Amino acid sequence: NIRKRGLKRVMNSVYSLQKQDCNIIVVDGSEIDQFLELHTLLKGLNVEHVHFPIDEFNKPMLLNEGIRLSNTDYIFCSDADYIFKSDLIDTCKQYRGKNVLLHKKVKMLHSTNITTSRIKGWRFPKCNYNAWGTLANGAMQYSTKEFFNDNPYNEEMSGFGAMDNLTAYMAHKNWVAIVWVEESEILHQHHPVEKKMSGENLIKFKRNQKILADYIR
Repeated sequence: NIRKRGLKRVMNSVYSLQKQDCNIIVVDGSEIDQFLELHTLLKGLNVEHVHFPIDEFNKPMLLNEGIRLSNTDYIFCSDADYIFKSDLIDTCKQYRGKNVLLHKKVKMLHSTNITTSRIKGWRFPKCNYNAWGTLANGAMQYSTKEFFNDNPYNEEMSGFGAMDNLTAYMAHKNWVAIVWVEESEILHQHHPVEKKMSGENLIKFKRNQKILADYIR
């Protein structure tokens, strides 16, 4: 969602994956004018850019659509505001053939003013670990398409890290090992977030907690 993440952050993320061995699908829930602006920037970059208009931002719905469109045996799901080290996909491939779901801790990057060459060369300014914690926090999930088809993201959930933690629980329930990828870096490009648990955020939080509790029961 470009209004939420910003064009610069999306393009930084795409550039960081360009030289890696992967097919890139951007499922875009933005308004049509923003979609067309990004579509122009993505031309010639070998990226499948799909418009998936929705009434309200729904990350699980967008990820599920990307999974549906994918024709590969292994899938890497992520947000559009992360920058990935150039060895990340190769690192993930080391776990192929194993019954695992990969998660990744992230570092916070407080500036989006980075040149394409610096992204591809992985020379980033000093940054600190994300203060949100070390649970399954949305950086990425990597597993087989079969796993994601059997355990789709819950489209009733929203908010920071909610459905990512549920996905981790579903892996645990199905005897799928959860592995933290430590060998390769991911940077989160800083953007404003709602930190106060009040109003609509509190409603979302309580709904997420109930959904997770129902799954565990």
